[in-house]
Amino acid sequence: FPVTIRTNSDEIDKKLGYIVIMSRARKIPNTIELDVVSKSEYMEGGVESEEESQPEEEEQEEFTIFYDPADEDHGILSPDTMLDIIYNGTKYSSATQAYEVERVTTLGRKDIRPLLLRQRNPKMIRQLGSRVAGKIENPIKIWISILKALIEQHEDLKPVLLSTGNSTLVYADPKDKILGVGLGADDEGILDRKRWDGENLLGNAWKAVREDLKKEEEERGMVGVMLSDLEGGGGDEDLVQKILADMKMPAASSGVGPPAYRDWE
Repeated sequence: FPVTIRTNSDEIDKKLGYIVIMSRARKIPNTIELDVVSKSEYMEGGVESEEESQPEEEEQEEFTIFYDPADEDHGILSPDTMLDIIYNGTKYSSATQAYEVERVTTLGRKDIRPLLLRQRNPKMIRQLGSRVAGKIENPIKIWISILKALIEQHEDLKPVLLSTGNSTLVYADPKDKILGVGLGADDEGILDRKRWDGENLLGNAWKAVREDLKKEEEERGMVGVMLSDLEGGGGDEDLVQKILADMKMPAASSGVGPPAYRDWE
C-alpha cells in the first residue's frame, strides 16, 4: 500500500542539495522504491498521490426498457396502451392515435384525420399515418405535450414513471428508428447505447415529463413546509390561499381542454 513520509532530515537535504518536503514510498516484495520530491515541485502542485492518480470509476448507466403494452411493469408507458385521452379538444384512444392525428393535421391532410379517428388499433393507425409523407417541426415537443396530458388524466401513470428513478428510458421498438432505438427488448445490444440504431425520441420525451414531475414534487414538498409553518404560526390566510392557487397545474401548456368531441359527432 502507498506510504507517504514527511521528513526534515538534514542528512538527506545535504546529500540531495535541496530541502526535502515529502517523499513517496511504495512497498514492493523485497524492494522499496522511494520518490523524493523537492520543495519547488511540491509547492507547484506537481505531486499527486497514488490514490488521486487512480482514474475515477465510471457510473454504470441504468436502463428501463418498455415496448409491449402487456408488460406488467412498464407497459403502461407504451404509446400503444389503450388509454383514453382528451387532447386539443379531441378524444383519442391512445397516445399513438393522438400523435398521428396531430401530425397529419399539422401537415394539412385533414382528409386522413377522420380515417385515423375511426381506427383504434395502433398498428393500423400507424399504417394509415405512414401514407402521409413529410416531417413536422420539433415532434418531441408534441409527444411531451401528449404525454403530459396523459399523466394528468391518468394518475396511475405518475408512480410508474417516477419509479424509474434516473434510469435511461428506452423504447424498444425494433422497427421504429425514430421513436425507438431500432432494437427489440430481447436484443443484447439494447443495454449498450453505442449499438442503438434509432433516436429513442419517445424515451427522451418520457424522460422530460419525468423531470418535470420531479420538480413539481419538490415544489409541492417545499410549499407544504411553508404552509405548515404559516398555519402553525397563525400566518396570513390570504398568503396561504395564494400559495395554494399557484400550485394548481396549468392546463393550457399540455393541450388539455374541455371535451368538445367534435370528431366524434
